[in-house]
Amino acid sequence: MSSNPKEELKRSDLTVPVFFDEKSSMNAAEHFQHTVLRPILKLQNELLCPVAIEQCVSQDPGFKELSVRKRDSMLNKALMTNQPLRSLLSGMIIGMMDPEQLKLFLTDRKDLSKRIQNMVRERIMDQYSKFL
Repeated sequence: MSSNPKEELKRSDLTVPVFFDEKSSMNAAEHFQHTVLRPILKLQNELLCPVAIEQCVSQDPGFKELSVRKRDSMLNKALMTNQPLRSLLSGMIIGMMDPEQLKLFLTDRKDLSKRIQNMVRERIMDQYSKFL
């Protein structure tokens, strides 16, 4: 992975190991989150917010002109309840997994899907205003 944050990330960057304390009491899902999900989220970061914003704009064309509080509420509600949007965002993450990662994901799909949704929602809510 490049040391310059301005350099564009590529799919091949996902094979760079993420370093963490091997001796920690991290379970398999946490390990997967740190070694697979976080790098994919970082790679897909520039796409997640625009997709979520576009969904909100399609529901309310005045979304971008709403107050920050109303935008936050509408976006958070969409991320929590809009199943097609949730599926699309999850698919953007799962689709970046290699076959071995996908096999691991499928062994604990329910928990890892929740982790993906929580991480995506947090990332979008923290950063969406940069994309308006």
